[in-house]
Amino acid sequence: MVAWQAFGESVAVWVRIDESLVRRSELPVLGSRAMLVASELHASPVGAYRSLGLFAPVRMGLRLGFSAMLMVVDGPEARRVTTSRWGLPTRTGKLRWVSTSDQVIVEWPEPGFVLTAQIGGIARLPVILPARLLQHRTDGPVVVNGSVRGRTRRAMVSITTDDDDLAGLEGLHRGHHVAGLRMVTRPARRPVAVAFSLEAPITTEGVRPMVGAHRSAAGVASPLPQRAYSSDG
Repeated sequence: MVAWQAFGESVAVWVRIDESLVRRSELPVLGSRAMLVASELHASPVGAYRSLGLFAPVRMGLRLGFSAMLMVVDGPEARRVTTSRWGLPTRTGKLRWVSTSDQVIVEWPEPGFVLTAQIGGIARLPVILPARLLQHRTDGPVVVNGSVRGRTRRAMVSITTDDDDLAGLEGLHRGHHVAGLRMVTRPARRPVAVAFSLEAPITTEGVRPMVGAHRSAAGVASPLPQRAYSSDG
């Protein structure tokens, strides 16, 4: 399988989570804080869509990473792909995104959720971060590696909601706005040992596994077998 790439902008903020959200995780949650990420993706393999996700630090054996406790997208194809490939607990919902040079407003009307980010600072700083998701897909646990890059500015983020389960997220938080966002998400892998993993082909009905490829030293793409050992996990 080839890596998934998406481009756009996002707002990321650390928030405190309560026990009702912690219970949604199938993995041990580390601490009482999670990262809330709202994104408007202008380009992806399934086209443009918006997303709102809550990711908690978790442990899977000796592996550390993040696990999605909540994921909302505004497109059915995005929901299908994120669920079948990576095991995210994705649901569809209406998301509104309004942005200017110094403000982003994200609304999820169903639970009365509103995120308002006031963007500060002058210079945007380049950022490149590795990312690892630890999820439970229908066929078992998977490890999903990737990376995030873009140009970031500080933001003060206000969150309000009418949903009791999300009430712990309310308040004013320090966060970041990322412009020129590029997200790379690699194929899911099954953990088989402390440092190794096996590629986990998509087996969900109606979803066809993509043919993977890697580039040789000469830059020529060549196929990978459906299952290959790796130290990525």
